[in-house]
Amino acid sequence: FFITDITITGKSAYFGVPELGKDALRAAHAAMTALWRHSDEVAARAEHKLTGRGFLLITGLTGGGYIAVPERCTLSLIRKLLPGESLDTAAAEIEAAVRGAITDPEITVEFAYPAGRDHRLGGTSAEIDETRAEVAMLSQSMAGAMGGRGVIEGAPFWSESSFFVNRLGIPAVYCAPGDIRNCHTFEEHVDVEEYLAGIVGFAAFMARYCGVAD
Repeated sequence: FFITDITITGKSAYFGVPELGKDALRAAHAAMTALWRHSDEVAARAEHKLTGRGFLLITGLTGGGYIAVPERCTLSLIRKLLPGESLDTAAAEIEAAVRGAITDPEITVEFAYPAGRDHRLGGTSAEIDETRAEVAMLSQSMAGAMGGRGVIEGAPFWSESSFFVNRLGIPAVYCAPGDIRNCHTFEEHVDVEEYLAGIVGFAAFMARYCGVAD
Protein backbone atom coordinates (compact mmCIF):
# COMPACT_ATOMS: atom_id res chain seq x y z
CA PHE A 1 0.00 0.00 0.00
CA PHE A 2 0.94 3.64 -0.09
CA ILE A 3 -0.71 6.92 0.83
CA THR A 4 -0.50 9.94 -1.45
CA ASP A 5 -1.22 13.51 -0.38
CA ILE A 6 -1.85 15.79 -3.36
CA THR A 7 -1.75 19.58 -3.07
CA ILE A 8 -3.27 21.59 -5.90
CA THR A 9 -2.55 25.33 -5.96
CA GLY A 10 -4.23 27.89 -8.17
CA LYS A 11 -4.91 31.59 -7.63
CA SER A 12 -7.55 33.18 -5.45
CA ALA A 13 -9.83 35.96 -6.67
CA TYR A 14 -12.96 37.72 -5.46
CA PHE A 15 -16.09 35.69 -6.20
CA GLY A 16 -17.53 38.44 -8.39
CA VAL A 17 -14.65 38.19 -10.84
CA PRO A 18 -13.79 34.48 -10.92
CA GLU A 19 -12.13 34.83 -14.30
CA LEU A 20 -9.20 36.50 -12.51
CA GLY A 21 -8.51 33.39 -10.46
CA LYS A 22 -7.44 29.81 -10.96
CA ASP A 23 -9.89 27.46 -9.27
CA ALA A 24 -8.01 24.76 -7.37
CA LEU A 25 -11.22 23.04 -6.31
CA ARG A 26 -12.38 22.69 -9.91
CA ALA A 27 -8.96 21.27 -10.78
CA ALA A 28 -9.27 18.82 -7.89
CA HIS A 29 -12.60 17.64 -9.31
CA ALA A 30 -10.90 16.88 -12.62
CA ALA A 31 -8.08 15.10 -10.80
CA MET A 32 -10.47 12.96 -8.75
CA THR A 33 -12.42 11.99 -11.86
CA ALA A 34 -9.17 10.83 -13.45
CA LEU A 35 -8.16 8.97 -10.29
CA TRP A 36 -11.46 7.09 -10.06
CA ARG A 37 -11.10 6.13 -13.72
CA HIS A 38 -7.55 4.95 -13.06
CA SER A 39 -8.74 2.91 -10.07
CA ASP A 40 -11.22 1.10 -12.32
CA GLU A 41 -8.43 0.38 -14.80
CA VAL A 42 -6.20 -1.00 -12.04
CA ALA A 43 -8.98 -3.24 -10.75
CA ALA A 44 -9.58 -4.63 -14.24
CA ARG A 45 -5.95 -5.67 -14.73
CA ALA A 46 -5.73 -8.66 -12.41
CA GLU A 47 -7.33 -10.44 -9.50
CA HIS A 48 -5.33 -12.28 -6.84
CA LYS A 49 -6.95 -15.48 -5.58
CA LEU A 50 -6.61 -14.38 -1.94
CA THR A 51 -6.35 -10.59 -1.86
CA GLY A 52 -8.68 -9.69 -4.71
CA ARG A 53 -8.11 -6.66 -6.91
CA GLY A 54 -5.96 -3.58 -6.60
CA PHE A 55 -7.55 -0.15 -6.40
CA LEU A 56 -7.18 3.33 -4.96
CA LEU A 57 -9.50 5.02 -2.50
CA ILE A 58 -9.71 8.79 -2.10
CA THR A 59 -9.94 9.28 1.66
CA GLY A 60 -9.92 13.04 2.13
CA LEU A 61 -10.59 16.35 0.39
CA THR A 62 -10.03 19.82 1.79
CA GLY A 63 -10.35 23.06 -0.13
CA GLY A 64 -12.02 26.37 -0.64
CA GLY A 65 -12.60 29.38 1.51
CA TYR A 66 -15.09 32.18 1.98
CA ILE A 67 -16.57 34.12 -0.98
CA ALA A 68 -13.49 33.67 -3.15
CA VAL A 69 -12.10 31.44 -5.85
CA PRO A 70 -10.43 28.49 -4.06
CA GLU A 71 -6.67 28.91 -4.27
CA ARG A 72 -5.62 25.64 -2.66
CA CYS A 73 -7.06 22.16 -2.43
CA THR A 74 -5.59 19.01 -0.92
CA LEU A 75 -6.72 15.44 -1.31
CA SER A 76 -5.45 12.16 0.07
CA LEU A 77 -5.69 8.63 -1.25
CA ILE A 78 -4.54 5.14 -0.41
CA ARG A 79 -3.55 2.57 -3.02
CA LYS A 80 -3.95 -1.17 -2.46
CA LEU A 81 -1.22 -3.21 -4.14
CA LEU A 82 -1.31 -6.83 -5.20
CA PRO A 83 1.68 -9.15 -4.69
CA GLY A 84 4.23 -8.38 -7.39
CA GLU A 85 3.09 -4.81 -8.08
CA SER A 86 5.77 -2.13 -8.05
CA LEU A 87 5.23 0.80 -5.70
CA ASP A 88 7.29 3.08 -7.94
CA THR A 89 5.25 2.21 -11.01
CA ALA A 90 1.92 2.52 -9.19
CA ALA A 91 2.87 5.93 -7.79
CA ALA A 92 4.06 7.15 -11.20
CA GLU A 93 0.73 6.12 -12.73
CA ILE A 94 -1.19 8.12 -10.14
CA GLU A 95 0.94 11.20 -10.72
CA ALA A 96 0.49 10.85 -14.48
CA ALA A 97 -3.29 10.55 -14.11
CA VAL A 98 -3.49 13.73 -12.02
CA ARG A 99 -1.13 15.76 -14.19
CA GLY A 100 -2.98 14.64 -17.30
CA ALA A 101 -6.27 15.87 -15.86
CA ILE A 102 -5.00 19.34 -14.88
CA THR A 103 -3.99 21.07 -18.09
CA ASP A 104 -3.76 24.70 -16.91
CA PRO A 105 -0.03 25.52 -16.58
CA GLU A 106 -0.80 28.14 -13.91
CA ILE A 107 -2.17 25.49 -11.55
CA THR A 108 0.56 23.55 -9.77
CA VAL A 109 0.43 20.06 -8.29
CA GLU A 110 2.62 18.57 -5.57
CA PHE A 111 2.73 14.95 -4.37
CA ALA A 112 3.82 13.65 -0.98
CA TYR A 113 4.06 10.11 0.37
CA PRO A 114 3.83 10.28 4.17
CA ALA A 115 3.63 6.57 4.99
CA GLY A 116 6.97 5.08 4.00
CA ARG A 117 7.52 1.63 5.47
CA ASP A 118 9.90 -0.93 3.98
CA HIS A 119 9.89 1.25 0.84
CA ARG A 120 10.30 5.02 0.71
CA LEU A 121 6.76 5.38 -0.66
CA GLY A 122 4.89 2.85 1.46
CA GLY A 123 4.71 -0.84 2.30
CA THR A 124 5.46 -3.60 -0.17
CA SER A 125 3.14 -6.57 -0.58
CA ALA A 126 4.25 -9.98 0.67
CA GLU A 127 3.27 -13.50 -0.29
CA ILE A 128 4.29 -17.00 0.78
CA ASP A 129 3.20 -20.48 -0.28
CA GLU A 130 -0.06 -21.11 1.57
CA THR A 131 0.48 -24.88 1.29
CA ARG A 132 3.47 -24.82 3.65
CA ALA A 133 3.24 -27.32 6.49
CA GLU A 134 3.61 -24.57 9.10
CA VAL A 135 0.64 -22.69 7.66
CA ALA A 136 -1.52 -25.81 7.79
CA MET A 137 -0.40 -26.44 11.37
CA LEU A 138 -1.32 -22.90 12.44
CA SER A 139 -4.66 -23.15 10.64
CA GLN A 140 -5.49 -26.41 12.41
CA SER A 141 -4.48 -24.99 15.78
CA MET A 142 -6.77 -21.99 15.40
CA ALA A 143 -9.65 -24.10 14.11
CA GLY A 144 -9.32 -26.32 17.16
CA ALA A 145 -9.39 -23.33 19.51
CA MET A 146 -12.57 -21.80 18.08
CA GLY A 147 -15.08 -23.04 15.54
CA GLY A 148 -14.99 -21.31 12.17
CA ARG A 149 -11.48 -19.93 12.64
CA GLY A 150 -8.22 -20.93 10.98
CA VAL A 151 -9.40 -20.32 7.42
CA ILE A 152 -6.60 -19.23 5.08
CA GLU A 153 -7.43 -15.87 3.52
CA GLY A 154 -5.66 -12.92 1.96
CA ALA A 155 -4.85 -9.88 4.08
CA PRO A 156 -6.44 -6.69 2.66
CA PHE A 157 -4.15 -4.56 4.80
CA TRP A 158 -0.46 -3.96 5.51
CA SER A 159 1.65 -4.67 8.54
CA GLU A 160 5.27 -5.66 9.05
CA SER A 161 5.35 -9.14 7.50
CA SER A 162 7.03 -7.81 4.35
CA PHE A 163 10.16 -7.03 6.40
CA PHE A 164 10.39 -10.74 7.24
CA VAL A 165 9.28 -12.17 3.89
CA ASN A 166 10.89 -9.78 1.42
CA ARG A 167 14.00 -8.63 3.27
CA LEU A 168 14.94 -11.58 5.48
CA GLY A 169 13.41 -14.50 3.61
CA ILE A 170 11.48 -15.63 6.69
CA PRO A 171 7.97 -16.98 6.03
CA ALA A 172 5.32 -14.98 7.89
CA VAL A 173 1.54 -14.73 8.07
CA TYR A 174 -0.95 -12.51 9.87
CA CYS A 175 -2.96 -14.31 12.52
CA ALA A 176 -4.81 -12.69 15.41
CA PRO A 177 -8.17 -12.48 17.15
CA GLY A 178 -10.69 -9.93 15.94
CA ASP A 179 -12.09 -8.74 12.63
CA ILE A 180 -9.93 -6.50 10.44
CA ARG A 181 -13.07 -4.97 8.92
CA ASN A 182 -13.64 -2.85 12.02
CA CYS A 183 -10.01 -1.70 12.24
CA HIS A 184 -9.47 2.09 12.26
CA THR A 185 -13.18 2.69 12.90
CA PHE A 186 -15.13 3.83 15.96
CA GLU A 187 -16.26 0.21 16.33
CA GLU A 188 -12.74 -1.24 16.54
CA HIS A 189 -12.73 -4.01 19.16
CA VAL A 190 -11.82 -7.64 19.88
CA ASP A 191 -14.33 -9.95 21.55
CA VAL A 192 -13.04 -11.43 24.80
CA GLU A 193 -14.04 -14.92 23.67
CA GLU A 194 -11.89 -14.58 20.54
CA TYR A 195 -9.00 -13.12 22.53
CA LEU A 196 -8.96 -16.11 24.88
CA ALA A 197 -9.34 -18.54 21.99
CA GLY A 198 -6.35 -16.90 20.34
CA ILE A 199 -4.22 -17.63 23.39
CA VAL A 200 -5.25 -21.28 23.26
CA GLY A 201 -4.65 -21.47 19.51
CA PHE A 202 -1.17 -19.97 19.65
CA ALA A 203 -0.23 -22.19 22.59
CA ALA A 204 -1.36 -25.25 20.64
CA PHE A 205 0.62 -24.16 17.58
CA MET A 206 3.80 -23.54 19.58
CA ALA A 207 3.49 -26.94 21.23
CA ARG A 208 3.06 -28.64 17.85
CA TYR A 209 5.73 -26.67 16.03
CA CYS A 210 8.39 -26.51 18.75
CA GLY A 211 7.58 -29.72 20.54
CA VAL A 212 7.01 -30.31 24.23
CA ALA A 213 9.87 -31.03 26.63
CA ASP A 214 9.49 -34.08 28.85
